[in-house]
Amino acid sequence: DELFNRLIHQKWDKFARSLYLRITFMPFIFLMVCQSVVVAIRGNEVDRTWKDGVAKLGYNGVDPVSPEDRNNIRSCYAQECYADVSSVDGKWAAASFTLELVTMVWGVVFMCYKAWKLKRFSRRDLSPGKNKERNFEFLLDVLFFNLSSVLSTITALFFVLTLICRLMVWEDFEMAFLASSTISMWMLFLVFLMPFKAIGVVVIT
Repeated sequence: DELFNRLIHQKWDKFARSLYLRITFMPFIFLMVCQSVVVAIRGNEVDRTWKDGVAKLGYNGVDPVSPEDRNNIRSCYAQECYADVSSVDGKWAAASFTLELVTMVWGVVFMCYKAWKLKRFSRRDLSPGKNKERNFEFLLDVLFFNLSSVLSTITALFFVLTLICRLMVWEDFEMAFLASSTISMWMLFLVFLMPFKAIGVVVIT
């Protein structure tokens, strides 16, 4: 209906766009930037830790690192970095941990809030004016209309798992979950671009 579409566009131009930018898009972009910084810093930190630890163990580069040596590298790093917070390595480790902790906690809260606000599970939301059966087509409608909510929930879960792995000093799993959260956030970024007419058409196609 042309009149209905015109009313929607007028509503979007007058106040909905600015509201969407303030409440959803800009906070998400800021979270995305913080998460990218965490990935870069933490990735460099883990890489440097393993290189220093392997060098101290006299690793020859041929034989695989044993589980015992892997645990020794982790424990040595934790002792060196967190024993003396006034040292350069200690300050760097403390700053890295603080940034990751704040980003992950804030990310979980923000993503869970957006997942709850963006959910659309009622039959009226999914199929207005229709009485669909709960078949495969209905499930596809549920996934399509709740794509942003599902991605927000998945991202929040990755943030929680990342933080747990950081606290448990499981670098391998931590980096895997950080990478997974980066992928889910980029997917969510594309979804959040869809309301913008000029960019949304490109994203959809």
